[in-house]
Amino acid sequence: MELGVDISSLNVVHMRNIPPTPANYAQRSGRAGRSGWSALTLVYASAFSQHDRYYFKRPSVVVSGAVKPPQIDLTNEDLILSHLRAIWLAAAVRSKFQFELSSSLEQVIRVPETIRPKKNANSNRKRSTSSTTQ
Repeated sequence: MELGVDISSLNVVHMRNIPPTPANYAQRSGRAGRSGWSALTLVYASAFSQHDRYYFKRPSVVVSGAVKPPQIDLTNEDLILSHLRAIWLAAAVRSKFQFELSSSLEQVIRVPETIRPKKNANSNRKRSTSSTTQ
């Protein structure tokens, strides 16, 4: 439920464990009561979870503290590729597949020369990850 889903008739949120951060708690508990009515948030604390036991003894810590702004690691190649593929496929759907999905994203997005990866003659060679021990 942390994807921005708005269920205006939701009055109660029940969490099966204590969220890891105040931001998670605010996000999850904030799902209820959006229609202008009061909301009820129930949080279950497991006796078998050190995390839950810690916060059960310190409930104010669950809702206090600074909420960090979201971050994205632009060096995470898998993340970048998944977003680029999503943009690529969304463009294909919008155009009703009027263009052929080739192996290049350049049909869909423009990447400025200043940030394009430089092609290297050695880039196709796989680096050896094995190590030798003596």
